[in-house]
Amino acid sequence: MQPGFEIGFFTMFFGIIMIIVTISITIADVVMMIQLPRRKVSAGLAVLIASIGIFSAEGFLLLRFSAHDMFAPAIADFFFTPVVAGLIVLLVALFRPPRVMTAALAMAAILLAIPIASMWRAMLQREALDHAITRDDARTATRLLRAGIATGKRDGPFRQMQLVKAAYDVNPETVAALLDAGADPNVESRGKYPLIEAIRSDAILRYPPMDETTHPKRRFDTVQILLNRGANPSLPRDRTPLGLAQSHGLDDIVALLRMRGATSGRDGRVENLK
Repeated sequence: MQPGFEIGFFTMFFGIIMIIVTISITIADVVMMIQLPRRKVSAGLAVLIASIGIFSAEGFLLLRFSAHDMFAPAIADFFFTPVVAGLIVLLVALFRPPRVMTAALAMAAILLAIPIASMWRAMLQREALDHAITRDDARTATRLLRAGIATGKRDGPFRQMQLVKAAYDVNPETVAALLDAGADPNVESRGKYPLIEAIRSDAILRYPPMDETTHPKRRFDTVQILLNRGANPSLPRDRTPLGLAQSHGLDDIVALLRMRGATSGRDGRVENLK
């Protein structure tokens, strides 16, 4: 299993446990605020703010998993921001006068709301892009990418994963938009290469299924765009695009790959059709 998956699944498991713990703490905080004196109530409120922040971060984390986006460094930033802020507020509530504590609580709530709102917005935008690409909605996907969604340096793994998906869906417009947004046609994502995925695409097995009369042209156009944008026609060496196209009887793509200098096999030799 890839390290990204191991870390991702461990974090997801930890997040589920933390959600259960957080719900219990939140219930206890409400009881504390009802039963304890004023100063203790304020301390309970501080913990409650921290608990809500942690719960929001965990929800964000799990939603990222729903989009199979477990590699974003923003997850770590989002996850720990409310934890740190909540602990600071709790310390202030316990050791400072009530007026200072109240101001600190208000400031912490504001500081906590800003990154949560910003990252939730980014998450929803990325979810929208993932949904558009999955549904083969090239117009929406292109519009979102041109608007700057998932085009940052930290979005690289997510963007690369979407390129592989769009290549398998033989959507040339979306593939071109993702390449314009910074995706690399030669970088693998979870063991998959865009060019290989486009060649092995199946009209029926893709989602949503495609008309078999439309599929061949879109596959050819997708392969051509990838090659025009720098895809290595001989990568990877152990299962080359040329060898895959030959095994599937895709004569038009075989001819296109040969024109681009494709080789087949570990020794780099060009194989004949016959």
